[in-house]
Amino acid sequence: MDIAVTGESGAGKSSFINALRGVGYEEEDSAPTGVQETTMQRKAYQHPRFPTVTLWDLPGTGTHNFQPNYLEKVQFKEYDFFIIVSTTRFEKNDLDLAKANSNEENFYFVRSKVDSDLMNEQRSKPRSFEQEKVLQQIRNYCVNTFQQNGVKAPQIFLISSYDLADYDFPILTDTLLKDLPAQKYHLFLLSLPNITEEAIEKKKQSMMQYVWLEALKAGALATIPVVGIVRDYDLKKLEESLSHYRMLFGVDDESLQAVAGNLNVPVETLLRKIESPNMLKTIEEEQLGIKLLRY
Repeated sequence: MDIAVTGESGAGKSSFINALRGVGYEEEDSAPTGVQETTMQRKAYQHPRFPTVTLWDLPGTGTHNFQPNYLEKVQFKEYDFFIIVSTTRFEKNDLDLAKANSNEENFYFVRSKVDSDLMNEQRSKPRSFEQEKVLQQIRNYCVNTFQQNGVKAPQIFLISSYDLADYDFPILTDTLLKDLPAQKYHLFLLSLPNITEEAIEKKKQSMMQYVWLEALKAGALATIPVVGIVRDYDLKKLEESLSHYRMLFGVDDESLQAVAGNLNVPVETLLRKIESPNMLKTIEEEQLGIKLLRY
């Protein structure tokens, strides 16, 4: 699965890519961020846990004047989604690129850094500040700018790459999911960050279908006589599945260490909130296989 992200230099492309991948800015494989254009060639960033999901950081349209063959150069037809990221005021290249994409169904427009806009507005107008009113003004500006330049307005999403649960990021991911074919829906859903209860619930429901399929296969294998033991293969498969589920929902060891670091609390504090954190460990030297045979 391939997602292309482009826009002017400094618009927040790399931050957006890192957010979708669930990667911190200082992590080794993060997309480099900065106010200067860092992308001269398209560069692929694989999802750290779902390597078949790739986000492409494309050369910013402001690196050179927009050319009609830009889409061909960046191999537009290869991508499942094409996302333009813009901030503050529109640039001519944003409009030219939007016009070139206007007939494409997999084209989306992200207005980034709205958290900064809101903060600046609140500082300058503390008594009259209304968040929803400011967000609507930003959205209206985007729509009006497209229309005034003879461009069909694409779907517009207001986001902050620092506060993913706020603003339109959850709506954006829901929209992308709806526009995907069934075979890619599941993969993209699982790759998304766990930022809202709704997102977590969608993952849960999707994985429940997978669990039932695995249970049916296990049930079929159970018809084969096994002499009083759970095979090593079964235990290994169970351990792999449970580890995979922990990773999907962000309660694996690596994720918990990261969360504990961000919250500045011991990881043991988080572990106490998890039900059955030691399910795969032996308790009083009793093997898991023996316990499973009781049920």
